[in-house]
Amino acid sequence: MPIHLTRLNLDGTCSPKPLLGGSSLPDDVKASVGLGGVNRWEDVLTVQRLLNGTPPEQGGPVPKLPEDGIVSQRLILAIAAFQRKQVGWSDGRVDPGGETIRRLQAINEMPAGKPSLAPLAVESIPAALAMIFLARAHLMNARFAFAGGGGLFASVYASAAALVNKHFHLDRAVSPLSALDMVDGIFSKMQLAIGHVPAGTWVFEDDPSQPPDVAYAFTYWGGYLFMTGKSERRREGLFWLDRIYLCRRLVSYDRDTIVYAMIHELAHFVGGALGTSDEVDDWAYAHRPTGYETLAPYRAVRNADCYSQYAWEVSRHVAYRHDAHRV
Repeated sequence: MPIHLTRLNLDGTCSPKPLLGGSSLPDDVKASVGLGGVNRWEDVLTVQRLLNGTPPEQGGPVPKLPEDGIVSQRLILAIAAFQRKQVGWSDGRVDPGGETIRRLQAINEMPAGKPSLAPLAVESIPAALAMIFLARAHLMNARFAFAGGGGLFASVYASAAALVNKHFHLDRAVSPLSALDMVDGIFSKMQLAIGHVPAGTWVFEDDPSQPPDVAYAFTYWGGYLFMTGKSERRREGLFWLDRIYLCRRLVSYDRDTIVYAMIHELAHFVGGALGTSDEVDDWAYAHRPTGYETLAPYRAVRNADCYSQYAWEVSRHVAYRHDAHRV
């Protein structure tokens, strides 16, 4: 049975994207390369070639490195420069199966001229975290309203609850506080997934598949389980299941759309695996209000667009519209 990811399409909807086997990334290194590494000749040569195949604007060396299989200070500095550009930290070493080799592989697998979006996502992590933090603070205010709180801040609590109800429909839930706990739990896992350095910078990668792109981004349902080690880490064809992939058509939209797509895909990513009771799916979309407004609470708290739209409106005080963010 094929494994599927869920992708955020250009029209704001999601659809399954099959994980196709049979393709592979460039050869991995068998042992560490660089500062303090084993530095086998074959592995050093692989890293030199991958670095030389990386465009300078994505962290590739200028001038190119000699491809001689010999480790040098220049190679170590080139590795560190690439790491700072791509993952936001550096140790001057490439480890087997590590983030640096995967980024090098992904960039070298891309068609010529395909832009790299992963660094933009890494740069956007603070903005996404700020939006998630505000959403959780807003949920706390709503909790007081659902618990019957009042007093001096009753109007603040009521306003917060109204926005929660707009997106998650907890006023129709059998147990609003339990449903609120699930919503807060999803946002909390988002913070854990991207809020730690360096692990948080590993989540986002460029889509290594060939064009045409028909999506902003895609990920595997419950991929966070692979990231935390609760499930054995896996790769299917070109794709690691513990990553969120960004498609090059996203460059046609502004930075806000990257943040929006990050939160939408994170909802799928940190929710349960496909077919489980806590899976976060795509039951409805805010730009199709008929379905969105009539979602049952059980589905609303398991609907990715509810999370991205809610976080956006808490932060920006307006609903997100895809057509307003094209550049």
